[in-house]
Amino acid sequence: MYIFFHGVRGSTAISSKDNVMFGGNTTCTEVLTDKYQFFFDAGTGFTNASFCNETRDIFIIISHFHHDHIQGLAFNRNLSRTPKNIFISSALTSSDELKTVIVNYFSDVYFPAKFDEIFPNIEFVDFQNVIRRLTPEVDIDFIKLNHPGGSSGYSLKTENSKFVVLLDNEFNQSQNTELIKFCQNSSLIIWDGMFTDCEIESKRGWGHSTIEEGKKFIQKLKSGKLVVSHHDPFRSDYELEMLEKKFSDERVIFAKDGDVFCFK
Repeated sequence: MYIFFHGVRGSTAISSKDNVMFGGNTTCTEVLTDKYQFFFDAGTGFTNASFCNETRDIFIIISHFHHDHIQGLAFNRNLSRTPKNIFISSALTSSDELKTVIVNYFSDVYFPAKFDEIFPNIEFVDFQNVIRRLTPEVDIDFIKLNHPGGSSGYSLKTENSKFVVLLDNEFNQSQNTELIKFCQNSSLIIWDGMFTDCEIESKRGWGHSTIEEGKKFIQKLKSGKLVVSHHDPFRSDYELEMLEKKFSDERVIFAKDGDVFCFK
């Protein structure tokens, strides 16, 4: 299993000389297995993705429909060049509703072309359909997260490794037991670390967790690493470096655009 970080910001993309090291693209994570290529969310980082056209089935899995998780979907120039079907799904809703949301988002006053006309190779499928399409060697699951409008977290498990993404989620203790069970035996967990404990006091209800909560959470698990992501777009490289120095250790990592992890 290979994991590629194409975008690690939350809320909105940002581009400046102060945001070069960690990157400015909104969230998109690619997971590559022997038979499949998955993209979890399609923020602006999705525009940098390439596709394994001949060797793997391709799935785009959406956590929810806030701008920073879907805004890059129609801007990947390779999408229309890919001859095979690409399956897009979300555990948050049915395939019909997902299609309605995406087609409406990229239409009329918001977008200059009709999404379903320029991307006829996109096939909207129910999440249960995704599960049925995978071989027994690959298992995908979801968990409901605490976020305004709803959001789904996902796990992807192969014979030798397990990946979990928990964006966007406002952690509270009532989730603790279920989240621990969902994340057991993970190789890598992506954690929503948009805020610090101090910052979140004025932002309760916004649907995000803190870096400190992530650090405490990974200590409850016997194995795996936790990657802090969904960075506040207004955090500079310097600010993120200071947080990284304060909170990172052998199990806590701060995500950067372009990061690659391999688990075999």
